[in-house]
Amino acid sequence: MPARLMRTNSAEADYPLSGLASFLSSLTDVPGLAELALRAHERDGMFTAAKGVLSQIRSLGLPPTLVLIDDIDLMDAESQTLLGIIAGRLGGSGLRIVATATAVQAAGPFVSIPVAELSPLNLEQLVDIAAGRIANGEESTLRIVAGYLGGNPGLMFEQLAQLEPDQLIGSAPLVLPVHRTPSLDLVTRPTISALDPVARKLLETVALAPMSHSSALIDQYAQAEDAIEDMVEAEILERRGEYVCLADPRVRTQLNWDLDSRLRRELHADIAVRTEPFDRHLAAWHRSFGHHGHECVDELLAGAIWLVSQRQIAAAVEFAERALGRMVRAEHHAVFLIRLCTGLLRVGEMRLAARYVDRAEPDRAVPGQVLRLATAQLTAHLFDARTMDDDRVQTLVRTHAGSNQEAAGLVLVLSAFHRAERWEIAEGRAFISSAANTTPVIDVTIEKLQVMAEILDALDGVPADPRDIESRVERIMRGEGGPPSLLILQGRLMTHRERYAEARTIVSVALNHPMTRGRKGIWGDLATYLQVTNEMAASEFRLGRTAIADMILRSPTISRDTSFRALLGAWLSYSLDELDVAQTMLSSCLGLALEEVDHAAFAQALALRGAIGLVEGDAEAAVVDLRRVSDLSTRFRNPTLLRHWADYVEACVITERFDEAKSVVEALELRLGHGESRWGQLALQRCRALVAVDLNSVELFTTCIKEFGRDESRYEFGRTLLCLADRLAALGLEGEGRRARMAAVTAFETCGAVPWSARANRSEWTSRASEEVLDQPDQLDQFGSEEREVIRRVIDGQRTREIAGALYISTRTVELRLTSIYRALGVASRSELVSLLT
Repeated sequence: MPARLMRTNSAEADYPLSGLASFLSSLTDVPGLAELALRAHERDGMFTAAKGVLSQIRSLGLPPTLVLIDDIDLMDAESQTLLGIIAGRLGGSGLRIVATATAVQAAGPFVSIPVAELSPLNLEQLVDIAAGRIANGEESTLRIVAGYLGGNPGLMFEQLAQLEPDQLIGSAPLVLPVHRTPSLDLVTRPTISALDPVARKLLETVALAPMSHSSALIDQYAQAEDAIEDMVEAEILERRGEYVCLADPRVRTQLNWDLDSRLRRELHADIAVRTEPFDRHLAAWHRSFGHHGHECVDELLAGAIWLVSQRQIAAAVEFAERALGRMVRAEHHAVFLIRLCTGLLRVGEMRLAARYVDRAEPDRAVPGQVLRLATAQLTAHLFDARTMDDDRVQTLVRTHAGSNQEAAGLVLVLSAFHRAERWEIAEGRAFISSAANTTPVIDVTIEKLQVMAEILDALDGVPADPRDIESRVERIMRGEGGPPSLLILQGRLMTHRERYAEARTIVSVALNHPMTRGRKGIWGDLATYLQVTNEMAASEFRLGRTAIADMILRSPTISRDTSFRALLGAWLSYSLDELDVAQTMLSSCLGLALEEVDHAAFAQALALRGAIGLVEGDAEAAVVDLRRVSDLSTRFRNPTLLRHWADYVEACVITERFDEAKSVVEALELRLGHGESRWGQLALQRCRALVAVDLNSVELFTTCIKEFGRDESRYEFGRTLLCLADRLAALGLEGEGRRARMAAVTAFETCGAVPWSARANRSEWTSRASEEVLDQPDQLDQFGSEEREVIRRVIDGQRTREIAGALYISTRTVELRLTSIYRALGVASRSELVSLLT
């Protein structure tokens, strides 16, 4: 639909009908149309004029056109009245109007028009928009700037345009608060212009720092105590214990930069002296604006560390950026930068930790500082796309292990974990082998190295003694699992051993550990990461969606510009049957994985795209993708890492590539060997049934189905049932096929596999069944034609979105009708509805 944007010129508001004339001229050049409206000078003639305008608009035969009117409330009153009349009577004109207004008056001309309130964007949305427009914007930079702008994207782009290139990419410190812009002046003008002189003078002082000590303000201004109370009550100021700050950071920015530079320096110097008795860190902030500001760097960093401990992250960032801006030599301040990074990691601010730890330079004369910095850097960059320099890490460990064996051991554990997450098993084992020469003396560190070695074995398909696994879980349940870091490693081991329920239990223990309770800090983030990847590996779609939503809701540990983040988004969209979105995100994931040289992420993305091809009925495309996955899988000795095998065989069978399908089955048999993979056993049985013919295949499918334990892998169970249903239908056994298909739908709905549930419902026999059911009035007499149409389409296998589009109603309306139908028939789901009626 073509769209036209009209911006209201507020300077024309004194000229009657000037706004309507602009609206009409933006719509058409037909002579006389504007003049018709302009003859309506009397208010009694407004309705007649509106009818005339509508008549002529309809006569134009416009194609569907959307007109966007910005600031319609700034138009002249007559134009507002006419447009209010017209907007509610546009049927048959091909025209739709969307307008913005600061406020809609209760008795105004737009009262009958649907209104949607546009709330400010949250920080995540604002950063997402900026990241999409600013290709080289570093994420922590975008997040810091966004925090000052009240969710306004226009202000965001104005601010980013003022940054230097090195500031935008995060290699140079930011000047905070952000700078004044014309739009910021417009946004803050109403608040600032309403201030009386006493309040403004006080707020100008408050605006000089991210927070101000109340006692220092009272010492400086005679009426400050009462003024502070009044402005807290008016929500202009916020109290934070003994401190106050401006509630709106945009107002603070405007007030700060409204002062000329000389007056700002004088105020900083004065308030520094008055603040010293109450808060030396805050006094250092104000002193840093003087001629000897470089002498305040350590005190500023100490203030940032204290603010992080108080969860005052935005204020801590200002202190840190100010310190970096006044810093002469980074190695002179490495101790404080490492402490700041460690504090940020504890509260889960990994992106900020990475920002500041990268600015640190170790003092090589200080024993152990190099390894402490390396540990902080490895931890901060655990989830981003940065590749490690293995040789550098090994050299650091060999050189400095003598001064701090525990730090050396932790560096090796983190390095091995990073490699394991990329399925780079040989590289991970190299780090564990190095530990033989730097054996730590603390038992917990030794156990971490042992568990990390077991994780690498699990990734490589090396069998484990089930008794050892049971013993480990029992110790954890007795409260002997160790600190969160060790628990997380043990949970990761359980996932790779396909012990998903045990991994789930360990996640729960880790999240309820005193160090992670409330899911705060790096260990809470890592536990949530473990939860997400465990449910994805287990194909527990519903639990996976919940875990991903939880991860997104909390601090964004995983950078948005990584292949893993794109893979998460693609899997989430796929699980919700939003397949077009999933395909787009997979394309992004594949590109990022190539840039990151992450073969595991690349192969996983292709495997997921192959599965989507099967869901969408495009088996040819699925074969192409899954064939590439099979080629890539030679990098990974363990065949269960990439679970594409059964999908590959199914796609080959559908496209009648029977020889290729048989060769894939043989390859899987050979690679599984004597492995212990439960998934591998079940997938292999399904593959053998797929390549078998006639009733022999039915027998093999039936045997495979009987192998599943109660509630074991509902997704894999459903996939096997669905293959059986397709085979039965092909053999003409429609009754048995229908029962198998409905059992598959139930299995998919149990685990939340929405796309596969929809896929199972779409087939020719369900369409025929729907027609037969609708010919039986006794079942459906209680429903009207609208409900009957919804029932027919559900039985046809259509999704909620497809039904809504076909009937020109909202998805919410479809859901409400389905709820009414379920209640009337005593069923609880689509599968039960189809079973009852077919």
